[in-house]
Amino acid sequence: MAPAVAGFASSLTSARLQAPLVAMIARTWTAHASRPGTDAYVEFFRLTLTPQLASLEGHRGAVVLRSPVADDDVHITVITFWESMTAVARFAGSSPEVAVVEPEARALLTSFDARVPHHEVAFARIEGMAGVGGSGEGVRSDQ
Repeated sequence: MAPAVAGFASSLTSARLQAPLVAMIARTWTAHASRPGTDAYVEFFRLTLTPQLASLEGHRGAVVLRSPVADDDVHITVITFWESMTAVARFAGSSPEVAVVEPEARALLTSFDARVPHHEVAFARIEGMAGVGGSGEGVRSDQ
């Protein structure tokens, strides 16, 4: 191993011993909606789902992403963060791979995934994002 790499690896090992990594699970889900449906879904998520999720033990945050695909088709990706699969199960029930889609959300979407994957978060850093720190506000595309 090169000296610089060996030194970096040694400092990583030391840092791990001093501050163990905290595990986190990312649950991802995707959907499609019209542009107005997307705007309405984001508002529904921000005003209704965010407070509901925040009340669940083990919920650590959420991000809603949008990507225009065509004139009136937007791809939506929702990532929710959880402290463990046990916390996910408190939200999703005994089959955590099954999507949880509220009736109000279904009415706004043109299609959505019925199943969701879960990922271990290996690294995360989000700096300067509105809504971080519990303010309840989100990043808006019109700002």
